[in-house]
Amino acid sequence: MLDQLFRNMPPVVKNLLIINVLVFIVVRIAEWKGVDLVTLLALNHYSNEGFYPFQYVTSMFLHYDLFHLFANMLGLVSFGSNLERFIGPKKMLILYVVSGLAGNFFYHGFHMAELWFFGENIFNGTLDYERFIYNLNNGDNVELVSRIVMSKALGASGAVFGIFAGVYRYFPNTEVMLLFPPIPLKIKWLFAVLMIGSVVLSIYPFMMQGIAHMAHFGGGLAGLILVEIWQKDKTTFY
Repeated sequence: MLDQLFRNMPPVVKNLLIINVLVFIVVRIAEWKGVDLVTLLALNHYSNEGFYPFQYVTSMFLHYDLFHLFANMLGLVSFGSNLERFIGPKKMLILYVVSGLAGNFFYHGFHMAELWFFGENIFNGTLDYERFIYNLNNGDNVELVSRIVMSKALGASGAVFGIFAGVYRYFPNTEVMLLFPPIPLKIKWLFAVLMIGSVVLSIYPFMMQGIAHMAHFGGGLAGLILVEIWQKDKTTFY
């Protein structure tokens, strides 16, 4: 059954799945050998000395653990397969990459606004070092600053949200069965809930800290804009 599912996957979804799984395996093997690829390839904060521009791309193919990988790949295969058959492999690849990049840019942009809001000095994309040290030594927003500056983002969630946006645009009334709770829900309502939830949880993380909610929103928004540009005949499928 799995073999048949894999053979029937469209090319872009299949290759993205393979790449993500292979990267996960390589990173874990390197970990066992004492080589930290996550710090190098994950998206570090732009004021962190470990930040490199290529991380906007490489972080899209990294995953924290097996569950993180499984969840994103399930979304890629479940929603991406039919979407690729509809829009074609070229647009599918563009949608995946653009949404993933947009998610990362939104993630950094949100943190920049967050630091600015709390009175940090940001110039040319970097924190003022003296101000940062002063805050660390004097307890002024220590938890916030250290959490943001030392944070690392990784995962294909932004790209998957962009794919989900495409499914929302072309197949809004298609019903999917949720896992928790196990009830059917139309794509258009599920997408709306996830997008709104991403914004709310970015501002008020509650118990879901450590998740780049704004990257989800940025990826979904970029995907939605992109498919709207592509959509010329305004055809909607049910």
